[in-house]
Amino acid sequence: MWEFLQYEYMQWALLAVVLVSTACGLVGSYVVIKRIVFISGGISHTAFEVIGLGFLFGVNHIITARLFCMISVLGIVLIQEKRNINEDTAIGILWTVSILPKR
Repeated sequence: MWEFLQYEYMQWALLAVVLVSTACGLVGSYVVIKRIVFISGGISHTAFEVIGLGFLFGVNHIITARLFCMISVLGIVLIQEKRNINEDTAIGILWTVSILPKR
């Protein structure tokens, strides 16, 4: 049953699985405890428009997306602190505002 471990790439793959599962377990627990489950969806959806604008205006879309993601996180923190609401609620507010149709 353990014959697959005779290959070096399988040994590395097994080590990677153990390390990644440990890291994901720790990060996942932190995300659930801090109640920031929406963070990945909220930040990525707010960056979609900026990536499109980067392509449209011919600027580096990766740099603009990173910058806008940092600004989005600051916006989440400001909304959460100013209104004294839960972080997940602030992320949801930013997510909703970012996907509203623009005219």
